[in-house]
Amino acid sequence: MWTTRNRGPIAMHSSMMTGTEILKAMVDANGHIRVLNGPTAEHITVCRSDGSALLEGDLPREILDDFLRQSFVWQDGEENAKHVTVFRLTNDGKNAGKKVTSNRLRRNARLRRNLAP
Repeated sequence: MWTTRNRGPIAMHSSMMTGTEILKAMVDANGHIRVLNGPTAEHITVCRSDGSALLEGDLPREILDDFLRQSFVWQDGEENAKHVTVFRLTNDGKNAGKKVTSNRLRRNARLRRNLAP
C-alpha cells in the first residue's frame, strides 16, 4: 500500500481498479471527482472530501462517462475559474459503492458457514 505524507493511504492506481471499487473508495472517503481542463490535457482525479487525491493517477474518462450514464455522479456546478469541474456521488452511486461491502460480507459469511466443522 502506498502512502502520501499527511494524506493517508492510497489503495492503488485508479487505472487498476474497477468502477465498482472506485465507487466504494469514494463512499468510504466521502469523495468526489474533479476534472481539470488543462491547456493540453484533461486530468480527472478522485478526491477525498478535503480535496486531496484518494487514488494515484488520473481516472480514465470512460469510467467517468459510465458513472454519468448510470447516474452514479452528478455535476456540481459549472467549471470554475481554475478550469475545474466537480462531480459528486448520487444516492444511486453511494448505494452501488455500499453494495460491494455488503456483498463481500455475505459471501464471507457463507464461506465461514461452509468451512465450519
